[in-house]
Amino acid sequence: MAMAKRKIGRNEACYCGSGKKYKHCHYDIDRKKQDEVQISPEKDVLSPTHKRLLGLKDNIE
Repeated sequence: MAMAKRKIGRNEACYCGSGKKYKHCHYDIDRKKQDEVQISPEKDVLSPTHKRLLGLKDNIE
């Protein structure tokens, strides 16, 4: 069974050990990484119909 990651509070000490609060250390970096994952260009968000209308190839084989 996999262990769940515990959410770090913004006012807790940063996980990197710098002694700074998380919000002043890695918070912005982690948020950017999270946004990149959520808006991943590899994610197929267009339907086949939209792709056809836009002239894009559909990856259906």
